[in-house]
Amino acid sequence: MRKKALFLLFTIVAVFSALAACGNKKSSVEDKDLPDYISYDEIPGDYTREMAQEDGCIIMESGFLLFGYEKQFSQSSRLVAGEELWEKFLDLKEQGEDAKVRIYYAGRADSEQEEPGHRILDLSYKDEKYTLSFEEEGEMVTEEYDALKCYEGDYHQQEWFLTGKNFQDKDYSFLLRDIYSSRANIFEDYVPGEPTWKLIYVSDAGEENGEESRRSEK
Repeated sequence: MRKKALFLLFTIVAVFSALAACGNKKSSVEDKDLPDYISYDEIPGDYTREMAQEDGCIIMESGFLLFGYEKQFSQSSRLVAGEELWEKFLDLKEQGEDAKVRIYYAGRADSEQEEPGHRILDLSYKDEKYTLSFEEEGEMVTEEYDALKCYEGDYHQQEWFLTGKNFQDKDYSFLLRDIYSSRANIFEDYVPGEPTWKLIYVSDAGEENGEESRRSEK
């Protein structure tokens, strides 16, 4: 009788433990934070997009990896993986919490560039500022932006731009222009040493008309 009682007790404990484990597992998925990335200088030279995806990077594929050509970048780019990471970044930002995502841009094999290559960007949000870090010609570059704005673009439902304080009110057609043409007109509000704008992320998921509600948000 005692053995049966003990067996019944152990069975009940096991059942409740299993239920608790399931509940905890579900909670951990729902509350999953952004990845804790290795430092930029520890990224290996042969870092592939498969490795980047395993490390929790947002994966973009683009036929144009040069900065300053937003139209070409938008036309030739697509989101491969990591939409949920971008949404988590936005959620944390909206809650006023620090956040960081790493974006891996893989060059398309059919691009006009000599070699497909890749580019890696770290985007951080802290104290209402956006910091973009990347490697340029073997040197680390860090830029600070004042806003992250989304537009329903010509090529994607969502086209996200980082903008400096002097360019926050510019419309989509202005931001999509070639930054290196008609420089005098484009840079009427340009202050040397301060950031201008960069197209950082595109997606065709989400609401039918993009994220218009986020357009004016910082």
